[in-house]
Amino acid sequence: MKKKANNISKEQALEMQIKLLKENIKQLEKENADLKAQLARKYRRTSEAISSDQLLLFNEAEFNVEDGILNDNSDDLPEDNSAADTSVLSDKAKRKYVKRKSQYSMLNLPADMPVTVIHNQGKAPVCDSCGTTKVKVGERVHDTIVKTTSYSIVRRITDVYECPKCDGSVKSTPKTDNILENTVVDPLMLADILNSKFNMGVPLYRQERLFKEQGVKITRHLMSALIMYVGKKIIDNLEPVLEEEVFKMPLINADETPMKVIKLYDEDGNKKAPNSRENSFIIGRIGVDDNGSPGYSIFTFSDNRRNQTIADLFDKYPGLVQTDGLSGYTFAEKNCSFTHIGCLVHCRRKCIEASEGRTKGVAVEMKKRYAKIFHEEGKWEDLRGTISKEEFVEGRKAALLPLFEDMKAWLEEVVKQAKETGAEIENKTSIAINYFLDRYDELTRFLDYYCANSNNNRAEQFVRKWKINLNNFLFCITETGADVSAFFFSLITSCRNLGINPTDYLAHLFLNCNMVKSGDREAWRALLPGKCKLDDVIELRKKIAEAKPLEGRTEPYVLRGRNN
Repeated sequence: MKKKANNISKEQALEMQIKLLKENIKQLEKENADLKAQLARKYRRTSEAISSDQLLLFNEAEFNVEDGILNDNSDDLPEDNSAADTSVLSDKAKRKYVKRKSQYSMLNLPADMPVTVIHNQGKAPVCDSCGTTKVKVGERVHDTIVKTTSYSIVRRITDVYECPKCDGSVKSTPKTDNILENTVVDPLMLADILNSKFNMGVPLYRQERLFKEQGVKITRHLMSALIMYVGKKIIDNLEPVLEEEVFKMPLINADETPMKVIKLYDEDGNKKAPNSRENSFIIGRIGVDDNGSPGYSIFTFSDNRRNQTIADLFDKYPGLVQTDGLSGYTFAEKNCSFTHIGCLVHCRRKCIEASEGRTKGVAVEMKKRYAKIFHEEGKWEDLRGTISKEEFVEGRKAALLPLFEDMKAWLEEVVKQAKETGAEIENKTSIAINYFLDRYDELTRFLDYYCANSNNNRAEQFVRKWKINLNNFLFCITETGADVSAFFFSLITSCRNLGINPTDYLAHLFLNCNMVKSGDREAWRALLPGKCKLDDVIELRKKIAEAKPLEGRTEPYVLRGRNN
């Protein structure tokens, strides 16, 4: 039996071939556009993440040897080999010790350096042996260095007492409020070091270089040791009351970011790999007041961001919490008493990813609708503070809610038509649609509250500030170092939000916290930013500005720590 001849002409075959090639070209162009979009997302500046190779360049020691900063007579002090030796990243790294007598707590300074004299006149103590009030028999002179536009010495004189009825061997010097009373660095200078690191992004090794260029040898090991020493002294008392002040705010914006911690251990004591995207995070909670302005803020280090960890951070908080779409916050809302508000900017990002490389379609239309919502919200944000809170909330809701409702109805119709016709919605577009529809109530909840807006940008901006600083000092060695770093960043951020000079506040804190009893919450609360007056620091700055070299002084100064 003969087969039927193929009646397709050569012209028709060529046309079919051309049509097939055009379809292939169209598909390849779409794939190429997707690849370009992926490359753009990978290499554009959307993150402050650090390449692991960069971590080998620099290192800052977290020096926890209190004896090394209070005494210069310690036989063995840790040697810092991390700047040149990458063995700090190895599990088998061995800690070496070398004698460095006097390097950490003794400074040699020129004789013509200005001196500010402060006389600490306290009440005469009572003799422990016989109960007699002691009489003044001398003075103890202690010098510290402080940085102004030029360097000068702050000389604090504390009376030394002895019992007149005893043999004169029982002498005592009253303890002062200055937590750095036995070190060679003044509280005002340590405050400036902290502000430079956590506010200005100048890591300690760069500050050490600046000091060296200016003729003062203050090593990053000493600076790091002082930061750790002071941080561990006050963090357990001041951090809880700071968190209480954050919890008094009607709204908290929260966000988290990975960070690198080298020496990280699991519950069984096994060392974890220093993978910051899995093992360590900084979680920021930014308090917002009734007027929608940021206030007290707290940043917390955590070695995970599991659902229960997130929930524990908001336990017993009754207000509003605005976050991105991390599932931990949804879990926390179900197990805590706060009300969750979503982030429309984060929601829009899904739409941006779906619309890249396209000029039409559902994702492009979604992007236009988002733009209209943000534009309308911007008009009302310009009116914030110029009209009453009630008028603002009612007017903003009347203007924006119809836009949200129209967008929801339109997207539900798109999904319905796709199901009826059997059409398949592109994956990224489907994610963008479902993200909006699933979180619709959270995304529109801000309309009922004057202090809230549609986005979580406030928290992301503060976390980004931390990440930019982290790009300079790169990582923390220990969990304690990460806790202390996050704590001081919390205080500095709170100062900035409240319009307080961070350096002056930290100096006041260091000058007044040494005698505060542990566990006295109200006394520690009085030392929070905005709760205390900084007159003592202002007066100290005036005295320092008037400092002059001591007449007749020819010998260089030798600043000593305790027992020197």
